[in-house]
Amino acid sequence: MKKNNILTNEELDMLLCISDTALHDQSDNFNYLQIANERLLPLLNKANSLFVEANFKNHHLRFPLNIQTSDAGCIVPQLGTPDIYEHANPGRRPWRLDHPIDLELLNESGKRLPFEIINISASGLLIRGHSSALTLGEQFTGILSSASYSIHLYGVVIRNKKRKNAMQEWAIRLTLDANNHELLQEYIYQQHNHQLLKSTPELTESP
Repeated sequence: MKKNNILTNEELDMLLCISDTALHDQSDNFNYLQIANERLLPLLNKANSLFVEANFKNHHLRFPLNIQTSDAGCIVPQLGTPDIYEHANPGRRPWRLDHPIDLELLNESGKRLPFEIINISASGLLIRGHSSALTLGEQFTGILSSASYSIHLYGVVIRNKKRKNAMQEWAIRLTLDANNHELLQEYIYQQHNHQLLKSTPELTESP
């Protein structure tokens, strides 16, 4: 699992104002960030946390930012996996991946749970199943499984809605430990990127 990946040219071009020379320099593996006032760097280094925020169409991405200095004295920005939000009335909410086809819910023994995943975000889960399966306020545990991920889920049922044919939907608020939250956040980010590139082909076009 990659953490704090060095920015790609595409990410830098979209999120940061950098010089053309730095953007097109292929002599090494770094992209360099220009800061208008060098005296800002010690202040940035003392900050408890830094973020780069980007608005794109209806989406808002909030990247944790780590600033380092290379041996050559150049400033090297590193981005972590972002929180992703979508704009909605009255404000914004975590971006939700609808009907993920590569995921299934398992119990601790590895057996498939009788639920369909309607959507999932980094903080919540909406599932569908038989009406007697879960109750409001019940603790929920499971394993979110795909070919590349195994994420242990913990949460509580906060809302339910009856459907036809004795089916019901449950909204689950997730309360994950740091490691599983990071895994889920990384999965959500990968899926968001995949959908964004499919819907916006100009992002993959060469300059």
